[in-house]
Amino acid sequence: MLNFRNIYWKNGLNGGGISWIRECISNEIQFPKFNSIMEMCSGPGFMGYHLAMKYGINDIHLVDIYEPNREVIEKTNSENNLDAKFYLSDTFDNYDGPMVDFICSNPPHIPYVPEEYHGDEATPRILIDEDLQFHKKFFNGLDKHLKVGGYLFLLENEKYIPLSLIYSMCDRLELKKRWVWNNKSGLYSALLKYHSTSLETQRENLI
Repeated sequence: MLNFRNIYWKNGLNGGGISWIRECISNEIQFPKFNSIMEMCSGPGFMGYHLAMKYGINDIHLVDIYEPNREVIEKTNSENNLDAKFYLSDTFDNYDGPMVDFICSNPPHIPYVPEEYHGDEATPRILIDEDLQFHKKFFNGLDKHLKVGGYLFLLENEKYIPLSLIYSMCDRLELKKRWVWNNKSGLYSALLKYHSTSLETQRENLI
């Protein structure tokens, strides 16, 4: 077990991670065995650090577009004797780390800015995925970074991005649902297993 004490964060970096950890603990959500983890849209790394601590994983990769996350991640590493790597990247654009067998993400999940929006400066970065551009890029590059047989864990909003939409964006990948858990606020957690290579590669192998 890792010598885990605290995850550091500042205002504007949270993105609901603390609430997610509390729900995981209170509902005793269990995940399959894995050896390496990437958190996409990591913020301070709540998902990645929590799951790494829970399952004794040292190979941790945290990806986000917001540079200030680096400071708090370095502090969490220092205080907990960890070596999680931070990558400043829009989806996988500048990610140069290894493939992993578990990717988790609580991505922006509202495809437009609501007319009545009056939030703070950080909210659009955390919540808005205009025209689903992030999701489209993410699923287009997923098979290059998630090992076959690995798992994808998503925290999404049922109103804007139901699981059926997720499948439509990753139809060239064989992602199979393992379980879905819904909470009271309209968010759902989905664990998907990546069973095989892309359909295009499968066809090539049949020729």
